[in-house]
Amino acid sequence: MQHKSDMQSRIKLHPVHENRKNTAEKMESTKVMESEEMQITNVMEYEEITKKKLPKMVYDYYASAAEDQWTLKENQHAFSKILLWPQILVDVSHINLMTTALGFKISMPIMITPIATQKMAHPDGEFATARAASVEDTVMTQSSWATSSVEGVASTGPGIRFFQLHDVSPGHDNEGDGL
Repeated sequence: MQHKSDMQSRIKLHPVHENRKNTAEKMESTKVMESEEMQITNVMEYEEITKKKLPKMVYDYYASAAEDQWTLKENQHAFSKILLWPQILVDVSHINLMTTALGFKISMPIMITPIATQKMAHPDGEFATARAASVEDTVMTQSSWATSSVEGVASTGPGIRFFQLHDVSPGHDNEGDGL
């Protein structure tokens, strides 16, 4: 007696059924890929993925935010108010998200804010971030607490770059400083 899989391989399927078979195989291979590497479907999943990829000490540093985490909470609250309204049967073949930031033309209303000590997360740190911002034609803001020099980041190529500046002089209250 032949195994079911041997019999199925000898049967010529109608093209519609063949497509279904291919789709099922693709779905199965996608499941395998997803189990090996997580697929990001929303912003909130970044935290879960980051927690799995970074050493605990590094993750805890980034996740702790600053001091009382007021800015983190405010950002989360503001982000929760943004609603996307799906539009049906609208031509989206020519979308233009270009805007300006402090007079610089950028491709979209998204910029990279200052992130301290990026080389704790990846050996290329700020260099990789600068290259990504350049490719996407948007702003990268380098942190005062960067693990790469301003000159080093500038040497990665063209791009719009801002710098976060803190006044760390004695007796100065640094709360709210930065650009």
